[in-house]
Amino acid sequence: MIFSRYFDQESFIEFFEYLTTFSEYFSFQKQLALTMGTVLYEQPSDIGFPVAYYGSLTSTVNFEFDVSNGDDTDDDNGLFFRIFNYRFSYNAQVINSMWVFHQDNTAFAIRQDNVYKHQFGQWAKIAYNTPKQNLKFVFERPDYRKPASFVMHSKTSVTITTNKLGDVPTALVKTCPTCQNRHVLTRGDEHKTGRYFINEDSEEWGARISGKYFDCELPEASSQGEMFKILGEVFTMNNKEPKNLFTAVVMGFRQINDYLTYFPKVESCGVNFKWSQSKYHPVTQTELSLTGSIQDMQSGRRYSLSGDIDFQGDIERKHHIAINYEFDNTRPDIPMLYDIFNKHSFAMKIGRKAFEVGSTDYPEYAVCLKFDQTYPVDNDKYFTLELNRPQKVTYEGAVSFGFDSSCSNHEQKIIIKSKAATMKDSKRYLKGKWYYNACMEEKKSPKYRSSRSYPLSDACFYTAEDLYTLRKFKTDVTTNNIPRWLVKLFRRMEVIMKSKLWAYWKVDLKKQISSIDYDNYSPWVRTDLVFDPQAGTADLIWMTNLETSEFKGINYKEMSRYGSSVEDYLPSSKFSPAMASLYQ
Repeated sequence: MIFSRYFDQESFIEFFEYLTTFSEYFSFQKQLALTMGTVLYEQPSDIGFPVAYYGSLTSTVNFEFDVSNGDDTDDDNGLFFRIFNYRFSYNAQVINSMWVFHQDNTAFAIRQDNVYKHQFGQWAKIAYNTPKQNLKFVFERPDYRKPASFVMHSKTSVTITTNKLGDVPTALVKTCPTCQNRHVLTRGDEHKTGRYFINEDSEEWGARISGKYFDCELPEASSQGEMFKILGEVFTMNNKEPKNLFTAVVMGFRQINDYLTYFPKVESCGVNFKWSQSKYHPVTQTELSLTGSIQDMQSGRRYSLSGDIDFQGDIERKHHIAINYEFDNTRPDIPMLYDIFNKHSFAMKIGRKAFEVGSTDYPEYAVCLKFDQTYPVDNDKYFTLELNRPQKVTYEGAVSFGFDSSCSNHEQKIIIKSKAATMKDSKRYLKGKWYYNACMEEKKSPKYRSSRSYPLSDACFYTAEDLYTLRKFKTDVTTNNIPRWLVKLFRRMEVIMKSKLWAYWKVDLKKQISSIDYDNYSPWVRTDLVFDPQAGTADLIWMTNLETSEFKGINYKEMSRYGSSVEDYLPSSKFSPAMASLYQ
């Protein structure tokens, strides 16, 4: 049985229009019990015995959902208000197994059995005020006695059976009277872990969240450090191509998804996760109100979003968030090239009002973030190559936090200033590349000989890509009065970095690390990172107020955006990856 449904951009517009205009009560309730995704695949093998793979998913779903208008609905004045009540529960069993059939009708199998149980159900309200461009969400938090929960358990077993229902296999008993026909793979109870990896009941936030391993033999579950180790390895570039930050982050999240999909591999393990209101002074519902705007400026645009987040209960906890992003673009409009803006600016502020829970006072508090970035974007309408002058990019950022609503009054600050640049002697390096020489030959043609513009060809695109790659980075990080836990986190990250690069490390200690006074220590860091594409190595200088460390000759593999190597593409190709970028 195959179900097919096509959605396009108009479908979502029609759905939103229907959602904002219907006025009647809508209710939906459905209970489903189904077996789907069953796969049975059998094939011969080199040993002469048939081999089969069997996989199935059996699940039960209970979904209750109703929608009604709120009392303040006024469609004529653009006020959209809906109330949603929902309840959802899900149970499932997933089986994956491999079978080998012996000649005497005996079958040997290895089987992984996963079970899942998930349930939650609350109400939510959505309101939208069209004239004010204001969107409001109000949703209930699960009761302490009926938390939203997710439970799963998996185990792997080996079995011996017959291919006839009801028959008891006797082949194993003849050779091993004490052996069982079904055995769960395990290293023993002494290797099983049952512990909380998170267990918080916070009156400050009015919430309780808990997560616990049970009957778990996974090595990653043995300690919190093992989990941090796994997360750290997920976002490294060692097993990802091309080796850049974007690939490391995107593929890292995919690696996490794959890990959870096949969790917990061959070992037995169970996880129980719960979320609800706190036991005392709980937050019963959360109200989120957002207002946004878009403003065109002389040479760019500004996006603004402000919102109030109120945690409501017997004690109201009020928070506010403000986000601003703007960019400047003074470059002429050239449709065939990417939009690269001269300047980006991002600012965010999150704060809370003072409140009191029992005998504990929670004073006013705010966190502020500001980030600015500038690019040396050429305002010329021609496609040019600056071969004799390095291009520079600057970054400036600041994070401040403290018991004051004004960002300028915060004493706890982290300030970051960074400069990145292309190679100073790029022309000498590029002379050994085929695409540079090919581009220079194309520039000599009558069409471009007297023009400032370079040809829009594969060779010139590859030359520009290599020429404008940033390979020199200088960063200064200063701090002031940061808390003790943040200092320890910084030192831990420093140790991890040095352990990864210990083979290239040359250290010059100014004072002993053990002399740190964590309560009065405000670290500063200065780094200088230079990549040498000819040698395929990088040099790093890491300087703090405690020590200066040098890491020389760090091997790295520089990759092209368009493949393993630009030499893999012919410069005469009619529709190469470089030219394809113009059509995106």
